[in-house]
Amino acid sequence: MRLDRVTNPETVLTSFDAVSKKLTESGTPRTITIGYTAGSETVTAYWNKEHNFWSRLEPENSTAPETIVCTCGAGEPTEGKEQAITVEINIDKKGTSWNLGGVFVTDQKTKTILLSHTGKISGQRGANRESFLDSIPAYMRPTVKGKGAPREIIVIGDINSPDFIENLGSFVNRVAKFKTDLKNSK
Repeated sequence: MRLDRVTNPETVLTSFDAVSKKLTESGTPRTITIGYTAGSETVTAYWNKEHNFWSRLEPENSTAPETIVCTCGAGEPTEGKEQAITVEINIDKKGTSWNLGGVFVTDQKTKTILLSHTGKISGQRGANRESFLDSIPAYMRPTVKGKGAPREIIVIGDINSPDFIENLGSFVNRVAKFKTDLKNSK
């Protein structure tokens, strides 16, 4: 599989719009409170009961204007309780930064656009890119070309596939299991 990073800002935004549409159409809107190290905020998230995850989308972020925010949590959000973010799949609007969790790539053979993750995770002591990538099967971790050196990523799924939401839910729950296993191994 030959993958190239999507670096056209217009393609990044239309790809995010496709992801956003699938998440909002397949989920039930819920008002939840997300907890952060520095506090919390009340937001609208989309609960997907079938695949056991919620997502929060913020295409226009005032504190990080070049970032599309996409945060996800495993399990059903509980009203009145702060929800922990399981994984951030935030995307650079220009498609050029590796500093965020999310990245769109194009499969050069099929010309499909795939949502992928850089492996960058946090929120759990001992959670880092290397240990997380080691927990993912090799077939899910191709190398992508873009600006700079080729880089290993985790393919979540084809954004136009009927299985996209299922694939995203599996990824979110895989991250949750990784973090739980890490916590229990201490």
